[in-house]
Amino acid sequence: MKSPLIRFILVFLATAGFGLASFAAPQDSSPTNQIPAGKQHTIALLFDSLTTPFWLQSREVLRREGARRGWVVLEALSNMDDSRQYQQLKAMIQRGVDGIIIMPTDNKAVIPAIQAANEAHIPIVCFNRPPAESDADSVAVVCDNRDLMRRTALALIEKARRTGEHCKAALLVGDLGDLNAVNRRTGFEEAVAQNKDFVDVVAEIPTDWNADKAFAGLVNALQAHPDINMLVTSSDFLTPQIEQALRQAEKWKMTGEPGHVWIAGFDGDENAYRELAAGYYDVDGVQNIGYEVKLAYETLEREWRGEKPGKIVVDPGLVVMQDNLKESRSDMWGYHVWLANQQKGTAPEAPKAQSNAGSELANLAAGIRSMFTWGTAADIFTAMLPLAILATGQLLVLLLREIDLSMPGVMGLGAILAAAVMTRHADGQWLASVSGILVFLVIGIFIGAFNGVCTAVVKMPSFIVTLATTMTGSGAAVWYASTLSNSVSIGGLPESFCSIGYGTCFVIPIAFVLCAAVLLATTYILSGTIIGRWIYAIGHNPKTAQISGVPVTLVTIGAFTASGFCAALAAIIYTSRMQTGSPTLGKDMLLDIIGAAIIGGVSLFGGRGTVRMVVVGVLFLSVLDKALQLMGLPFFIVLSVKGIAILAATFIDITRRRRAAKA
Repeated sequence: MKSPLIRFILVFLATAGFGLASFAAPQDSSPTNQIPAGKQHTIALLFDSLTTPFWLQSREVLRREGARRGWVVLEALSNMDDSRQYQQLKAMIQRGVDGIIIMPTDNKAVIPAIQAANEAHIPIVCFNRPPAESDADSVAVVCDNRDLMRRTALALIEKARRTGEHCKAALLVGDLGDLNAVNRRTGFEEAVAQNKDFVDVVAEIPTDWNADKAFAGLVNALQAHPDINMLVTSSDFLTPQIEQALRQAEKWKMTGEPGHVWIAGFDGDENAYRELAAGYYDVDGVQNIGYEVKLAYETLEREWRGEKPGKIVVDPGLVVMQDNLKESRSDMWGYHVWLANQQKGTAPEAPKAQSNAGSELANLAAGIRSMFTWGTAADIFTAMLPLAILATGQLLVLLLREIDLSMPGVMGLGAILAAAVMTRHADGQWLASVSGILVFLVIGIFIGAFNGVCTAVVKMPSFIVTLATTMTGSGAAVWYASTLSNSVSIGGLPESFCSIGYGTCFVIPIAFVLCAAVLLATTYILSGTIIGRWIYAIGHNPKTAQISGVPVTLVTIGAFTASGFCAALAAIIYTSRMQTGSPTLGKDMLLDIIGAAIIGGVSLFGGRGTVRMVVVGVLFLSVLDKALQLMGLPFFIVLSVKGIAILAATFIDITRRRRAAKA
């Protein structure tokens, strides 16, 4: 039973290794392939999230325009995960798309994805968010958020000036990890700087694009500054919270009524149109989604013809006020949403891309065919290496009947602090890289040891301790990054460090060397040393082990420390691959980390598990994840399938444990 399984794993790794060599081989450096006339185009839409009306409407308009042109439109959603978005882009390349429109999760972390598209000679358009400066070749179709917000705020101030009442202003700030939010804040500040004699900013309210946080912050600001009479929001989707907070403060008044708060919105959604028409909003900065979508599709067509549109194509946007609402609303996407809702049941249904079953089956078949290629094997192989390191660290803790939820916190905090050290180091690339690696490892070891002490010495539940440390670490990472970078993440890492993720050492991938070292060392410790016997003994029965003379406290601290070390090592690989230090690194990986161990057969109740089980679980999850991506299934379906697999494995573990107890 064991030998066939080991042979299968070795054959897979050898096959994937050959695939990786093929994948890493030099590519043809010819320009972007031109698409033959008459060919049906297939494009990929890669969304970072669909949490606001702007992105929902953007998706609908992109779909509609693709259907109108007769193109096949494939979609993927990364849920703000940089690494997942990169893997989704690679899957779309393997499916043979002709063009890519991407909504970057981060302007720096998107660079490797653009480079991958360049290597495949597939044109790529960054929609609504420009990437950071780099040699990677892409076109950004964007609204000038800074200028549009400046014009919007100036229009609001001009209207308020007519009353002669000095303004006390509050700004609802967006997520500063989003460059658009940063530019909107800057545009507002520039408008205020031109009107210092008339406007005082008394509150800047962070929202992180979260409605509950926006409401609480605005309520607190209105309580602290009851004289606020001007409000600017970075996004119209917060309109219901603005209305609720102002009503609570008895300040929700129409223009011209005593106590009216001058309000400027931004985006141009249905809420903004409704409040402009009702007289509560005064001004709105509108991003013209229809125009931006048209620019994105035209950019792809130009690139297919061999033209070079330039790095940025700009939508200037428009400022809509109560005075010009009737003339301007046709360019306001929120008006069309509002109109469609008013006419629901009578308006014709918009055309949908891939509307026939034959096209759906063809796309599914293409995804399945893409699964059996060298490139796919290489992607699975490279994806599973850092995950195997993480799951091995988790194995050591699970064997003790404990759990480590702090890995995302270790990864995020390590990534941002190490990136800060590496980008500030002026003594050469190699020294900067070594310094960054040391920062990763020190943070991982320190947090791991802290978790171990709290669990073994203070006797706190490991679930609570590690959950608290991951929340603290992740929060500290975002706070620290936001003081250093205008987009939270930190790019510009040394090339010597970035080579760790995909580089080789004597033709062997460096990530494979690191992974193999961790797996072999852990296997030796568990099966060939007294420490391994202690770990299994504690997992079977901690009290009996302690009575027998096993140093339970030291072993527990050591296991958590090793888990933190593994999290740091995996973070080094992920960060080097993305070429960006991100405070959100690993935020969605706990499902995969714990799931890989459980699916492989490691028991949640301690005392049962091996490195071989971890490898089997990691391989299963990596293949499953890649297969679901290639089939074009939505991100949330991928999560559901993984969740079902983990639930089934847990049920099997519980059933096996009950049978063993009865026996």
